[in-house]
Amino acid sequence: MKSDPDQIIEHRPDFCKGCGNSLNDFTEILVDCKQEIVIPPIEVHCLEHRTYRKNCCHCGFENVGEMPSNLTAPIQYGESISAILAYLYAYQYLPYKPMKTLMYDLFKLSLSEGTINNLLTKMARQALPVYKQIQTRLIQSPIVGGDETGTKINGHKGWFHV
Repeated sequence: MKSDPDQIIEHRPDFCKGCGNSLNDFTEILVDCKQEIVIPPIEVHCLEHRTYRKNCCHCGFENVGEMPSNLTAPIQYGESISAILAYLYAYQYLPYKPMKTLMYDLFKLSLSEGTINNLLTKMARQALPVYKQIQTRLIQSPIVGGDETGTKINGHKGWFHV
């Protein structure tokens, strides 16, 4: 049990179950403690970025606030959403339709399968320089570790070599 729970919910009797009298003025004694581990509701946050213009009263120059460079469309999804999708696709091997359902069920976020594909394609492009660096190092290495995993191919035992 955690020594410092995030929230304490106290259950005190308000009235006597025997005679119905109020128990508010009586001394209470702690009888039992139990802890329930929960995940609070996860909510998607919509961050609106706004730019403003200010004209300098000294020289008249028009100054405009700058949007973050990663914001290129009127609406787009943040890195945390792309990271969750990449994890679900590359590590959990989920197809697009179950990812779409999961994102809605957990976050109430409606994503089309096309949007999921676009976000995953963008993530793959961003990772390409790292993949190429790994490939270069593997080619240059005098020793490379490997693995083989058994699988069924058309009902017959086969091997994946990596």
